[in-house]
Amino acid sequence: MEFFECEGVFWLADEPENMVPGRLEYRGSKGVDLDLLGSFEDVTTLTSQTRAPVLINGVAEGKKWTLYDSHVSKKTLNTPGIFRVIYNSPMVVAGGEFCDKSGFDKFCGVDLQMEYLHDWLGRSGFEMEINTKKGNKDQINLVDFNVTCKPLSNEYITTSRGNVITKFLYTTKGEGTDNIFSELHLKQMCSLGFKWNSTVDLFEIVTYSKYFHNLLTIC
Repeated sequence: MEFFECEGVFWLADEPENMVPGRLEYRGSKGVDLDLLGSFEDVTTLTSQTRAPVLINGVAEGKKWTLYDSHVSKKTLNTPGIFRVIYNSPMVVAGGEFCDKSGFDKFCGVDLQMEYLHDWLGRSGFEMEINTKKGNKDQINLVDFNVTCKPLSNEYITTSRGNVITKFLYTTKGEGTDNIFSELHLKQMCSLGFKWNSTVDLFEIVTYSKYFHNLLTIC
């Protein structure tokens, strides 16, 4: 998943009437931060001992969000007496709102996007051909180049519990007119898909992701 940030309103799963505006930010390995302009708690509670991790729901950019196991990572008091509280969460679910942990057992499939997956797979659907010529003083000048995209097919492995799928997705973005581009961006994205024969608890999915993350780190 790429870095992102969005603004919306958020609340504790067991206190939906207490909504607080905030900004949700994802920063890769640093996890998910929820920066609240305000607080879910009153001043007395907020300045006391840190409470146990909480489940947070929200709506931002027209999408529902659930932040699991969130804890306060920073809290400051701004003038005139407005608290700013930042929660950090190891996991965020986009497109779903769960009011308790029992709602996390409804998944029969999931796609995992990992920071080093592309390097681990070591394959690309792009091929580049470069033509050069020698210039003055041993300089090499670029004459032209050609980029060819041959999309890789998804790969499937069948296990006793379901399928593991290596997925490849390609996107293009550019600027120009009449099929003549002044700027063109080509991107290949990779993900691991899991399709189980029955529903799986989200926390088991987290265990799967940790195994693969450790494997990629070693590789």
